[in-house]
Amino acid sequence: MKEEKQNTSSDKKIVVIAGLLAFVIMIASYVAALAQFSGDTFKIETESVSEIISDETSAEFIQEVSSSPIVEKKYEYYDDFVFENFPYRNVDVVNGSLAVIKDGANGFPSIDQSKIVNIGQHKTDNVYGLSNMSLVLYEEAIAGIDKFICGFFKEVPNNGLIINRGYTSHDKISAEETVIDLTTGYSVQLSIFNSAYKFSDVEFGFLRDQAYKYGVIQRYPEGKREYTMHDSDNTVYRYVGLAHSQYMNLYRLSLEEYIDKVRTEKVIEFKSELEENTAYVVYYVPLDENIQATYVPLPQGEQYSYSISGDGGCGFIVVVKVPL
Repeated sequence: MKEEKQNTSSDKKIVVIAGLLAFVIMIASYVAALAQFSGDTFKIETESVSEIISDETSAEFIQEVSSSPIVEKKYEYYDDFVFENFPYRNVDVVNGSLAVIKDGANGFPSIDQSKIVNIGQHKTDNVYGLSNMSLVLYEEAIAGIDKFICGFFKEVPNNGLIINRGYTSHDKISAEETVIDLTTGYSVQLSIFNSAYKFSDVEFGFLRDQAYKYGVIQRYPEGKREYTMHDSDNTVYRYVGLAHSQYMNLYRLSLEEYIDKVRTEKVIEFKSELEENTAYVVYYVPLDENIQATYVPLPQGEQYSYSISGDGGCGFIVVVKVPL
């Protein structure tokens, strides 16, 4: 009798051990099956999990399988670009509509003669005059500046405005002159001829306040001497392009401040206030000083148009027009 009890007790132990072993095998099989699924696609019924493992373990497991990293877009438009790199000569850092030329320390602009035009042959007739018929400028610059001056003429007819100076090579700017910006081929110096008006007149505030609508800026605005190193001058205007002029006007930035902002932020995006369904992306590419050229990434796709300018010393600034 005693022996039968011992056998029964042993049998019960074997059954319990077998049951536990089967339970462990079942758990191992279940976990192995779970490992075949990713966190993003795996769905699980919490009631069935609770039958096998504790609620706490279940919560930890669900959190783990659903925590796959999601890459969030930092920029709305820039992150969608597909780039291809193109080399630009480092010496061209002083060329372009945004290049800041102060003392020639980084060299002077090298003018692309194929894009320089005679202002007299590209201006609107009977709106403003020229100091002489040999004045030249980049074609895109005179196109913007001509519209700008014509806009002013509609507001203030017979204002006596003339373009006194256009592109001027650095060797023709005397040491005491500070209008070195004329060496870029994107700037003009205005004057008033045979008129009772003065630049300080209220009516002439149009030039300062409305220039941005034409892609033009007042090169040396009032109150910006610490950045431009130049006294305010209401006669010098520069074509920079519609994207840049809009942004500078919005934040009341001089050209120097704007370039510093682009260098610091690396990428700037904004929607145009003057063009419907249009946004702009402006980004900065520092010079690669180890070689003679810098590879500039440019977005691929027929929907994008872009332009590139040197900043005058440290790198290139790209602006991309994005249709919305």
